[in-house]
Amino acid sequence: MSRWCMATSAPAISCLANTSSASPPGSIGKWHLGDRHGDLAWASKTLLGHFAEDGKTFLVGGFLPREEFFAIYSATSGLKVDPRALDYYDIFGTYKIVAICLASGYRAARNGKTHQDVLVAWLTGISYSLLEQLRVKLESVL
Repeated sequence: MSRWCMATSAPAISCLANTSSASPPGSIGKWHLGDRHGDLAWASKTLLGHFAEDGKTFLVGGFLPREEFFAIYSATSGLKVDPRALDYYDIFGTYKIVAICLASGYRAARNGKTHQDVLVAWLTGISYSLLEQLRVKLESVL
């Protein structure tokens, strides 16, 4: 049995998963549109997690340290996580969300075209901290 899913929220995410009888229930599907590193980089963004009580260990989604998250992914999927590809998609994803927040967020809040003006204005504000994350990441890989 195959399952196809598509979420169209900003930023848009599309996926294709094959959960055939060859795949046990709850396992990672065999099919996916796009490089898996894009999803891994997005899921492990600092914007979507927080630091543990020690103030040093970043928890992906607030649950697992990054290294453990990637190790579990690799063990479950049988696929290796390429740090260079992860860096690329981290930079690309950050650039994309900054562009979305700065362009769309400001315009929607200014024009009053949404009932969520405060939230949309907040998105514009966080763009600058995301730009700082982008700068730091670019310095680390260049």
